[in-house]
Amino acid sequence: FTAVDFISGQRRLSKAAIAPYVNNQVPTEVYLCGPTGLKTAMKKYLTELGFSKQHLHQEDFADGHTSFFAC
Repeated sequence: FTAVDFISGQRRLSKAAIAPYVNNQVPTEVYLCGPTGLKTAMKKYLTELGFSKQHLHQEDFADGHTSFFAC
């Protein structure tokens, strides 16, 4: 089990930043929680790295950009 923290302003998430974690721990379950843009970018990076969508999980909360009632 590996937990990786990325704190805004200190370390930015990127495809290159997550690649070592994906490549070293396959199969892995990934749980995404955060703003819609972050989750969208992370899903894109992970699938580009060959990660299976069946192992991606996310929590959806109203984040100020998505209306809770529009879901």
